[in-house]
Amino acid sequence: MRSIKKIIIHSSATRARTDIGLIEIRGWHINDNKWSDVGYQFILRRGKRDGEIEEGRPMRLAGAHTSGHNSDSIGICLVGGVAEDGRTPENNFTDKQWESLARLISDLQGDFPGLTVHGHRDFSATHCPSFNVAEWLKKNIVPVPDNMSLHYDPQEPYSEDDYLEMSSRISDLLVWVQGLFKRWSA
Repeated sequence: MRSIKKIIIHSSATRARTDIGLIEIRGWHINDNKWSDVGYQFILRRGKRDGEIEEGRPMRLAGAHTSGHNSDSIGICLVGGVAEDGRTPENNFTDKQWESLARLISDLQGDFPGLTVHGHRDFSATHCPSFNVAEWLKKNIVPVPDNMSLHYDPQEPYSEDDYLEMSSRISDLLVWVQGLFKRWSA
C-alpha cells in the first residue's frame, strides 16, 4: 500500500439538480481527460441515491485529482458545488452528503492515523470544493487521536499484556465514538 497522508475534498462542479455519480464522472475522466480511470477514490452522490458513497479508483493507486498531491492522498468528490448558472461556486450539498462525508473521513482517519483533511482549493487556485473545509471540520469532525489505531492483531495464544492492550484500545475507541455521537446529535 502506498503512503497516504491526507484527504483532499473536491466537488464535481455540477448544479444541485444534477444526479450523477461514479459512472458519469469516470466517463468524463476517461473520455474527456484521457485518464486511465476516475480520478477520485470516493464519490458522494446526491439525487435519488443521496449520500451514497461510491468507491472509485482503488486506494492502492494514486488518484488524479490534485496536481502534485496525488501520490500521498485520497480524493473524495461531493456531487454538486455550483449554482444554476453553472459557473458560480455554491455550497449546495445535502444533509445526507455531509453525514456521509463525516463518516467516511472518520473511518479513513481510523485506518490511517495522522491523516489530515484539506479542500482542493488549499492546493490550487480554485473554488473547489465550494466550501471552507477547515471551518467545516471544526464543526463536524471529532479527529481520531494519533495514538488510536483501530487495528490490533496480537499473536495467539494471547498473553495478559495483549488483553490489557485490547482493553485500553477499546476504551479509547468508546470515548472517541461518544464524541462523534455528541457532535452529530447537537
